[in-house]
Amino acid sequence: MSNTSDVNSPPSAAAGRMANLEQQQQKVEDAPDAPNPNDPQGPERFRTVADCATGELLREALLACSTADADWKTPHIDASTSLPQSLDDEARRLLELKEYYVLDSEQEAKFERITGLASRIFDVPIALISLVDIGRQWFLSNRGLGEVRETSRKVSFCAHAIVSKADIFVVPDTFEDSRFRENGLVTGQPLIRFYAGVPLVTPTGAKLGTLCIIDRTPRPKGLDLKDKQNLTELAEMAMETLNDRKQDFERIHDEKNRLIACCAHDLLSPLTGIQLNLGLLMEDESLQRKMDHRQRELMETTVQCSTIIERICIQAIE
Repeated sequence: MSNTSDVNSPPSAAAGRMANLEQQQQKVEDAPDAPNPNDPQGPERFRTVADCATGELLREALLACSTADADWKTPHIDASTSLPQSLDDEARRLLELKEYYVLDSEQEAKFERITGLASRIFDVPIALISLVDIGRQWFLSNRGLGEVRETSRKVSFCAHAIVSKADIFVVPDTFEDSRFRENGLVTGQPLIRFYAGVPLVTPTGAKLGTLCIIDRTPRPKGLDLKDKQNLTELAEMAMETLNDRKQDFERIHDEKNRLIACCAHDLLSPLTGIQLNLGLLMEDESLQRKMDHRQRELMETTVQCSTIIERICIQAIE
């Protein structure tokens, strides 16, 4: 979603779909267990839902942000045209965003094509696919902002778009809008004067972010009907691509789980034989008398290790 800082160079192409999906899965597996409200990094620790391993930890992060300078609530909203902002609704939205395993991924050609098309159709210097995270908006695709991949959620136009009651959120002239005229992305780079964004809506109705277009020149007339239809269809294309990507990720994850389960099943049969032999050796009093302390210790360790491996195999199969 909208707003960010500086420059203007074309984004690089994505590295490869499968490798990218596998990288995201590894990030999920390696995610830290919990954000710590007393962490010395302060509110910055709560910038992303990817750091929250459970829904309860996410709620703690949102509560912590609410008392810090990284509040997830969108400031300066128009209450008459915006939906209520509740912590429960925001937690559900963020958990669904997390399930797409896309945050902090590499740029991908299929999304770059959509923002490139939007930039040409609407003749704007900036087009973004922006995802609204806990304390930031993160750009899945960025056309026109150089290497910038995220900005603070506090200055995000897209954070306004996802709580708007309208299907399309349009700001014809930021200088004439009290919500944005003092915004850092208006007074400084990228000097936003016009913004239009369409929410990316999941099949369950959650708004993950937007496909948005930005101009450095105001457009007092906003968008006509044809423009609104075009922007809406591009946003739908982006959401469909996200859904397809999510399905690919889940398929790869399921295939890995099945492979692990098969390997675990194949290990159980010989492991059962090993455990049986170990049991016989442990019960052999004559052998026990002949073994020194170190040999008995090694035997006991082997029994313990075989039990651990058995548990791992059973868990993998289940």
